[in-house]
Amino acid sequence: MPVARAGLGKVDRDEIDNVDNDGRRLAEGLLFLGLYCLAIPASIYLSWNVGIDCGEISPCKLPAAPGVWSTSGAFVIGAIFVLRNFVQRRIGAGVSICAVVMGAALGGSFVSPPLIVASMSALLASGFVGLIVYTPIARKHFVWAVVASSLASASVDSAVFLWLGFNSLELLPGQVLAKVWFILIAIPFTVWILKRDRRIGLAPA
Repeated sequence: MPVARAGLGKVDRDEIDNVDNDGRRLAEGLLFLGLYCLAIPASIYLSWNVGIDCGEISPCKLPAAPGVWSTSGAFVIGAIFVLRNFVQRRIGAGVSICAVVMGAALGGSFVSPPLIVASMSALLASGFVGLIVYTPIARKHFVWAVVASSLASASVDSAVFLWLGFNSLELLPGQVLAKVWFILIAIPFTVWILKRDRRIGLAPA
């Protein structure tokens, strides 16, 4: 009987841990999703209000490196790609796809009419490219998946937005570099997430 009770106790604890992890996974997924949605209008606000050479049809600029310029909002756009990966890890690819579509709609609603197509197309293209790159790699290498998919998204987003919005790729190096800065900054946090998930037994969605 003591052995049986010990076995039942272990099962109960495992069930409680599973419930706790399910709640934690959902709560953190919704947090990442909320930050993802907030980052899009934040990047647009920065693009038209912070930096130099701001104009009615020309976004503000900041240096991504000495002599390399980027639109101001590009620094925050890097966060969007990382957060989309976190959303997928926590609450699944289906929600991540919805986040990409919702993000494109948000991007289109906050920009001036001439840039609606450019903004929505860039967010859609970069989001789905990121998802395609992330999904197979993340099964075994979460950190590398976040980095690789975010870098791919940064390149696609920059090229599509600049070409459709301004018919020019002059700022492409700066745009990509600005996004890369945030991706690099996010690596320690991504590693921490992976280690903590392993420690508490929190599996991906």
